[in-house]
Amino acid sequence: MEPLLNQLRELPKALAGLPAGIKFVVFVAALAAVGVGAYNAVQGAEAYQYAFTNLTPEDSAEAASTLKNAGVPFRLEAGGSALAVPAAKVYDARLLLAGAGLPRGGGVGFEIFDRGDLGVSEFTQKVNLRRATEGELARTISKLAQVRTARVHLTMTEKGLFRDQDKGASAAVVVNLQPGRTLGEKEIAGICHLVAAAVPGLSSEGVTVVDGRGEVLSSEGGWGQAMGYQKKLEHDLERRVVDLLEQAVGPGAVVARITAAMDANEVQTSAEVVDPDTTALRSERRVAQSAQGAAPGGNGGLAGAAANQPLAPAAPAVAQGARGSASTLEDNIRNFDVSKTTTTTVARIPRLQRISVAVLVDGVNGQPRPQAELDKLGELARRAVGYDQARGDEFDITSAPFTKSEEPAAQAAPPAPAGRPWWLWPAVGGGALLLLLVGFLALRRSPGSRSQAQADLALLTPGASVAMIEAALAREAAQLPATAQPRAALVDPAQSLRDRARELATKDPTRAAHILRAWMAQEQQRAASRSPHA
Repeated sequence: MEPLLNQLRELPKALAGLPAGIKFVVFVAALAAVGVGAYNAVQGAEAYQYAFTNLTPEDSAEAASTLKNAGVPFRLEAGGSALAVPAAKVYDARLLLAGAGLPRGGGVGFEIFDRGDLGVSEFTQKVNLRRATEGELARTISKLAQVRTARVHLTMTEKGLFRDQDKGASAAVVVNLQPGRTLGEKEIAGICHLVAAAVPGLSSEGVTVVDGRGEVLSSEGGWGQAMGYQKKLEHDLERRVVDLLEQAVGPGAVVARITAAMDANEVQTSAEVVDPDTTALRSERRVAQSAQGAAPGGNGGLAGAAANQPLAPAAPAVAQGARGSASTLEDNIRNFDVSKTTTTTVARIPRLQRISVAVLVDGVNGQPRPQAELDKLGELARRAVGYDQARGDEFDITSAPFTKSEEPAAQAAPPAPAGRPWWLWPAVGGGALLLLLVGFLALRRSPGSRSQAQADLALLTPGASVAMIEAALAREAAQLPATAQPRAALVDPAQSLRDRARELATKDPTRAAHILRAWMAQEQQRAASRSPHA
């Protein structure tokens, strides 16, 4: 440890003795190292990714507690609804929270039965089962791409004392959709069948789906079918207008809104038509009667009870000259079937009563489009939607420059993670300025300082004689500025030499000893060469 500290203490001296070019390279490299370190620090501060979003307050609190106990750093953002962790620990955090049953999506699931509670009543178990079923269904529905959150409310089947007192199961589903997303008929039918299949005794007709605005999405009798048909019709008509006009004014330059008034009443009509030209004989009855009577005043037979006797004697013949009367009656009845057509019509599909169309077209160069062009576009739009003025339809088309808002782009971009140290960039800038200042001062050192460094190098060179040291000191004194030369002239050269030697011996005793040893060896060699015995 001590040699390392000594090297750190000698580092400024070693840097001071380097040439100007090498000093510049060293300071530039140090500045680059500080910049790279700052960049890595900034990147490390930003390297947070979202593990979960759209969390409920309950899930956020439990997730924060779980990660804190596990020692995983995290940040709660977006009002506590988003959980961000370091990028390298995203999957670890997700696995950890999944093992704890998080997030639960605002409701409990079947993990409610993980706790073995003893002594729980049967009623409590039924309530827990219903809560668990509601929570699991809500989680499953929330997995749909169009759904952000979902809530499910169930009413289980209840058996009464008698059969007619039984109550069937029903369900209500509330879905909060993603911004700009809608649920189609297939998705709504899928939700209804999903809930009906998960609850015993529940049919898909008993499931009601409501969106966040309170509108009923599922078909509920004639009214629900009418609402679905109305929405579909309005969407189709709007799509017709937009697709047609965008070919003329450009994509994204047309906005159409259509409101359709529907009649959802069920109408039954009966019509009976008779064709007189088409007949058929169904039955015929013919009756003929004939009667003959005696002339007035003639004997018509025996009088009294004798005439009624079966063995009565024959009546005497009527005289030939007697006059009588005879009558004939005929009755002929014919029954014909006439061709008749009976038609019964039942209208169950909602009928369109009238429509109201509003079209907004983008302007050109910040100005509304000419009225003549709007009239042509309006005529095309009327034909596209089947405009009928006699039916009471309304139509309006106008042009105005669209406002280009930057808010959607900002919402689409992922939010930058917060929590970056406020002092990071000022510290980086201050360090860079400090390094530049030190480098500038080092490069702007006075010539006297450079001469002093050169003299120090000369003094620290083994084998340098006293004369060489004195010559170096003299050159250093000659290179001093004019203001410093009078002051240097007052200094005794011998005293200066001793002070410099003492300073060098104090700074580096080992090298000073080697230099003194070299000087003594040189003096001995010179003395031996000057002796008369040599």
